Amino acid sequence: MAHIVVVEDDIDIARLYQRLLFNYETHVSESAEDAISHLALGENTPDLVILDFHLPGEPGFKVLDYIRAHPAMANTTVWGISADDLLKGQAEQKGLDRFFPKPLELPQLLTEVQGLLGT
Repeated sequence: MAHIVVVEDDIDIARLYQRLLFNYETHVSESAEDAISHLALGENTPDLVILDFHLPGEPGFKVLDYIRAHPAMANTTVWGISADDLLKGQAEQKGLDRFFPKPLELPQLLTEVQGLLGT
């Protein structure tokens, strides 16, 4: 089963993503620090990380930097979601695979996930 990590500080949005992605193993982190701790365990390398950039504490870029610095996650796809379109260029320079502006159309997200990981 494909493994997805969702990094989102708004718990309602995170739960919505979990319900939408019920066919996948999904882990939710509410902060960059929590996401990095989960990834550092190395128990299950994610196939996809869905990342919010505006988080409490450290920004989402820390998660992206962590993933790109670890060869074991070289094949992990990282998608960023933000209402701040100005982050797109910076995120792509750091290795972001795809940027989605908020508000996000959930059917579009599900279609994109299914296209990447299958159903």
